Amino acid sequence: MKNPLTHITLRNFCLSALLLWSASLDAASVWADFFPAKMMDKNGNEVNRDTVLGNKIVGIYFSASWCGPCRTFSPKLVDFRNKNSNEFEVVYASADNSKSAQLSYMKDKKMDFPSVECKTNAAQSLYNKFGISGIPSLVIISPSDGSTISTNGRSEVTDNPNGCLAKWKKSVVVKEGPTITSFTGGGTIFKGDSASLTWNVSGATSVQISPGHSDLAFNEGNIEVTPTSSRTYTLIAINESGSATSKVEVIVFPKPPEDSWTLLESLPEKTEDLLGFGSAWSYFNPTDGIDPIQADPDFYTTWMSASGYDGPGFKQSGIAILGYGAITKSPGIVTDIGLPASGKRYTSYFKRQFTVSKDSTAGLEILSDDGAVVYLDGKEIVRTANFTAPDSYHGLASSNGSETATAAYGSGSLSAGVHALAISVHNASKTSSDIGFDLRLFTIVGSGGGGDSEFTAWAETNGLSNQPAKDQAMDADPDNDGHSNLLEYALGGNPLSEQAESLQETSADSSKASVTFIRVKKTIDSALSYNVQICPDLKSSWKDGAVRVEGAADGVNQTGLPDGKVGLASRFERVRATFVQDPSTPLEKAFLRIVVTRE
Repeated sequence: MKNPLTHITLRNFCLSALLLWSASLDAASVWADFFPAKMMDKNGNEVNRDTVLGNKIVGIYFSASWCGPCRTFSPKLVDFRNKNSNEFEVVYASADNSKSAQLSYMKDKKMDFPSVECKTNAAQSLYNKFGISGIPSLVIISPSDGSTISTNGRSEVTDNPNGCLAKWKKSVVVKEGPTITSFTGGGTIFKGDSASLTWNVSGATSVQISPGHSDLAFNEGNIEVTPTSSRTYTLIAINESGSATSKVEVIVFPKPPEDSWTLLESLPEKTEDLLGFGSAWSYFNPTDGIDPIQADPDFYTTWMSASGYDGPGFKQSGIAILGYGAITKSPGIVTDIGLPASGKRYTSYFKRQFTVSKDSTAGLEILSDDGAVVYLDGKEIVRTANFTAPDSYHGLASSNGSETATAAYGSGSLSAGVHALAISVHNASKTSSDIGFDLRLFTIVGSGGGGDSEFTAWAETNGLSNQPAKDQAMDADPDNDGHSNLLEYALGGNPLSEQAESLQETSADSSKASVTFIRVKKTIDSALSYNVQICPDLKSSWKDGAVRVEGAADGVNQTGLPDGKVGLASRFERVRATFVQDPSTPLEKAFLRIVVTRE
């Protein structure tokens, strides 16, 4: 897959190259005031004016083959030019009587420099421009602005061949390109937030930022950018002599999800460890203080995944507690992951895979000194309260974490199969003396496991066990609200309510219909089954609906459950089942119902 950061960088490079090329054309255009774009060499071949002259000092040599003094001076000029060809070039402005005579003269005198053809408007224009009335004559021109440095080049080359070029160079006005004093604003943001790009430039006639911003303030200014993905911004300052560039990178992180696992006031009574404290973890602990993204541009999108990461990290492993310095929680540091130099102690990374044998509801208990972000199968599920910044390597926790206390979070659903946990642990200071990490992942153990004991316990809690035997049956409806005891039990109702209850919420528009309801978790009573059925007119047969079922992981609100508890502590979960119209066979009406069965 093409890396977007690399793609953006290449695009900016091409733009910068284009601007530099344009600036070179502006400098070379000085010669357009003197010579045609195409001149010729001693063999009559075309040569490009701007290529051969470039930014060299140029001597316009007014001469002809029929001129005796010219034939005497030409060898001296050729020798001088050849010795200084890196900085000096000659253009022969011929006054010969024919092109053949001009070329013969150039070959004879070994003139390996360009010439303007005799008896042309271009040649006559040069003679008129400088008022040349006698030959040989050598006029010296500055490459920076086309000004005349000397009209006495012939005498200067003859009398001072070793010093005249240095003298001419002192008269060349050197024009400098613009200077970028500063360009700041790179860093990390959450998606949807903005970064402020600020610059300070001198000597520019045009300033732009690529991509997307032109005609900016020449000297200093700032703009707000809101990239939807990580992006490199290039500041380009231009004047007639060239350009300067500077880059900053804005790295975009996803916002913490709203369905993150919640902090638990207390641990559930019955749990089973999937991973215990003191488990083995792979770790990556940069000790040089350099952001891992510098070596691996994909680091922030791949390091937490079970597969797809092929960067330089996670080559070592050890038994938790993992860290450096001194952690006072027993048993303290078991695996020392290496102490970076003071001032380079930012973030350490830990990950491992684990296997779940059956669908479960899970929670975790973590020791993190100082702050941490936890990922399950590449998705953030937990972040400690003292770390609210984007999860970047240089991001620091807002306060110190505990070296002795753990925190528990829940709950989430784990399907049977292989999963991956990944944790970034952030220091509160880059000079911190220590860092420490350990984690326990557990599942809730249900008391009923699908037997009658769970229903019996519910009946006792809700007073149903005090009713006549006929009213205690699962298909009975002692409060005459149209909901059997089984429905009341499965959907979180009250079997003896004196008021009418609604055990579901519905919503619909022309394209979809949804029913939201509360149900007993599978880990509490695995014998319960829930099915949403659909009927177009209440006359036809009900059929199983092609619905999408969403829960906590999809942002369905889990507050206000019947037992007043949340997360792992609650026996309930709220789900939303949505039927979406098939555009090819739309229904005028759609009726949904919830069918509950129990083995």
